[in-house]
Amino acid sequence: NWINTNSRQRVATYTSLAPGNYTLKVIAKNRANVWSKPPLAIKVTVHPKYFQTWWFRILGLAVCVYLLFQFIKWRVRKLAEKEHLKNEMLLTTERAEMMTELVDKKNQLLADVSHELRTPLTVLQLKVEALQHNLVKDVDASYDSLIVKIGDINTLINDIYQLSQSDIGALQLDIKSYDSREIINQWANELSDIVEVKGFEWRQRIILPKPVNVIFDGDKIKQVLNNLIANSIAYTDTPGVIRLLARISKTHLEIKIEDSSPGVSNDNLPKLFERLFRIESSRSRATGGSGLGLAICKSIVVAHHGEIISSRSKLGGLAIVIKLPLQAKSKGE
Repeated sequence: NWINTNSRQRVATYTSLAPGNYTLKVIAKNRANVWSKPPLAIKVTVHPKYFQTWWFRILGLAVCVYLLFQFIKWRVRKLAEKEHLKNEMLLTTERAEMMTELVDKKNQLLADVSHELRTPLTVLQLKVEALQHNLVKDVDASYDSLIVKIGDINTLINDIYQLSQSDIGALQLDIKSYDSREIINQWANELSDIVEVKGFEWRQRIILPKPVNVIFDGDKIKQVLNNLIANSIAYTDTPGVIRLLARISKTHLEIKIEDSSPGVSNDNLPKLFERLFRIESSRSRATGGSGLGLAICKSIVVAHHGEIISSRSKLGGLAIVIKLPLQAKSKGE
């Protein structure tokens, strides 16, 4: 728009003009009110300030982006340090709890082992003293009893050693390939003789429609089955039933050992594989044993990357299922 001025104030002011090229037009009139034509045109160039240049704006944007990046980086680092500190504190707490729990378990294990050793050692001491002072009439029977007690102590020591090897990952496995049908039938025949001699009824069901090779340590798996059978014999009322079931799935060999009454309560089922655990009612200390048999079974099965599960049997007693992978796994798996 035109800016009108009088003869005394011949000034026009333009402020805040953006950088660029402009044309200032001026027109005037004389005393006779006649306007000059054409208007006077003056070319004007407004140069940008340094902060109005494109390179300054790019530089400013780059600085802002850099500062924002540094802030985000600092914030992320602080959050990572905070999370790391939190995780370290949590890990330290967990390690402390684990160490405390481990020490408690080791102390309890030592106390239980000491108790287990003290009983046969006391019997040995009494029998030796009786023999020493000629207080025993049947010397041969006393010697036989001494041999049995020494065997019990030796078994307990071997069990503890095997568990200690498992704890440190030093349990040695002699992995071989076996024909599943042949090895299971062989074991079933051997176990049936042991069970029937003890006065129990033996039943078996082996579902192996075709030969499948299985890969494991045969001696160790046989030890597991022997322990399970010994456990059933020790804790099953006579006359009772002990049954073996075996089958092959797509990925595992499954073997179940179950027996008739008495059974195990649901509360005690998860504790059966704990070391030196015994149920004080029907499955009591009176049956003997070290209390480490099922713990050894679990350590062997776990070393084979398998699974061992306890449940109540339809026969009225306990059922133990072991699942062994058909293919041996590498150590890192």
